[in-house]
Amino acid sequence: MALGLHEPHILRLLGDYLGPGSVFIDVGAHIGTYTVRASKIVGEKGLVIAFEPDYRNYYNLVTNLQLNKCTNVVPVPLAAYSRDGVILEFMLATGTGHSSLIHLSRRELLYKLPVYTVTVDTIVRQVRPKTVDLVKIDTEGAEVEVLRGMRRTIERYQPVLIIETHGEEQYKLLPSLLEGYRLRELTMAYINPWNRHVLAEPVR
Repeated sequence: MALGLHEPHILRLLGDYLGPGSVFIDVGAHIGTYTVRASKIVGEKGLVIAFEPDYRNYYNLVTNLQLNKCTNVVPVPLAAYSRDGVILEFMLATGTGHSSLIHLSRRELLYKLPVYTVTVDTIVRQVRPKTVDLVKIDTEGAEVEVLRGMRRTIERYQPVLIIETHGEEQYKLLPSLLEGYRLRELTMAYINPWNRHVLAEPVR
C-alpha cells in the first residue's frame, strides 16, 4: 500500500531528530507515512505511538504497519484531546486527510460520528517510554486541544514538536502553550496562511 511522500520537509526532520532507540509520537497519523518512516529509524529499541481516530485511516494505518513489519508501534484509535473520555462529534471528510473535530465545510463533509477522546499524557503514562524525542501534531484544527492534553509530557520530556496549525487563532496561541520553546515556521504564511508548519524546539 502506498504511503505517499507529501510534505518531504517533514519527513526529513524525522531523520534529523530521531535515531536508533528514539521515541516518536504521531498525533494524526493518517495512513502511516510518518509512523512507518519513524518506526524504521528508531528500530527495535525505539518506540512509536500513533493516534488516528478516523476508522478508515486507522484500518489503513494498521495494514501498513503489518505490511512493513513495524512491531515497535502502538496504534491508538482515539482522538487526542485536552480531556479523557469525552464523546465528541467527529466530522468525516470526503478526503481521508481532512476529517476533523473542529470544522469542516459542507462541501467536504461526508457524515458525522461519535469518537472517544484521550490525552497524550494518559497514553504516555500507560506506555511509560523512557523518553519522548519528537512529536508531530496534525489534527485539522484541534492542535491547541492536543497540546493542552500533553502538558505533563512536555514538562517531563521536553520533546521537539512539529505542529501543523489550521487557522490564525491556533497559530497565535502556540507561544502561550509552549513557554520555554523556540518556534520557527517551516512554511511561509504567504504561501498558505491557513496551514502552517511550525517547529518548536526546547530552549535548553
